[in-house]
Amino acid sequence: MTRRATTTPAAARPALSPREGGGALGDAVSRQVRALRESSSLTRAQLSERSGVSVAYLARLEAGAANISLGVLEQLARALRVPAQRLLVAPAEPGSDLELIVAWLRGQTAAVQAEVWSALRARVAPADAPGPSSVRIALIGLRGAGKSTLGARLARRLGVPFVELIREIEQAGGVPVPEIFTLYGASGYRTLERSCLKQVIERHDAVVLATGGGLVTEAGTYALLRGAFRTVWLRASPGDHFDRVRRQQDARIAAPALERVAMANIRTMLAAREPLYSQADLTLDTSGRSVARSLAELVGLLEPAVRSGTPRSPATAAAPGP
Repeated sequence: MTRRATTTPAAARPALSPREGGGALGDAVSRQVRALRESSSLTRAQLSERSGVSVAYLARLEAGAANISLGVLEQLARALRVPAQRLLVAPAEPGSDLELIVAWLRGQTAAVQAEVWSALRARVAPADAPGPSSVRIALIGLRGAGKSTLGARLARRLGVPFVELIREIEQAGGVPVPEIFTLYGASGYRTLERSCLKQVIERHDAVVLATGGGLVTEAGTYALLRGAFRTVWLRASPGDHFDRVRRQQDARIAAPALERVAMANIRTMLAAREPLYSQADLTLDTSGRSVARSLAELVGLLEPAVRSGTPRSPATAAAPGP
């Protein structure tokens, strides 16, 4: 008689080699999961049934003694009916001012959240606090703005590494970006994006970073970026964005009907994200400019900051057309 091997689903199986305490992030997750479970009047058994995560694993997680995977975070977030990133932040004391502020901010748009963060940072930051590294530069903007093309050339000019955040995310996730969205949803992607950004900051004191176009919609991640990098919005007209993406032979705009939809989407996204992109330290308009000219203007914009290492007020480069 052949014996059948039985396996425990990966999501329900406790991770191996638990870390003692799990550090600050592990402690935040442990406390938040427990606080949300109790505020939902759920027992561990009920949360286990709803999430597919074993009771034993939940007990270890709440004790701060379990390795936590992105998949488990997603399962628990769905079961607790909260965004996955909320599990990464320790809960505020009940009834505290912090709890009230956080609750209010969660109901605001990404633009309002970013504006509040900017005002708060300007209000409470010490006058002698160090600014962003003079050679840690992040390029933001929609796809087709020139982030990868200009970023690689700028990095060579400055003699620093060039990093594309999307490639870091794919490497960390083990699959291409579309599959990350399929497996974990937008919330899982944004959590991974922020984790990878933190790793870039930890690894590089000097770097040019090309970000994904939607990073600015996640207020916490955008605040982290702006606090550690000299940010530059590579701005372009909807038509230029469209033409550059089309030259990349994107299958999503291969047919005339798809082209009309793509152009409409570009206009909509630009309008929605402009208040966020415009909060960058510097803005460079790349519309109608060659790569060589855009690079020269970008280097000129950044030269004072790279030379002095001191923060600059937001500025815009808008030279006449070629």
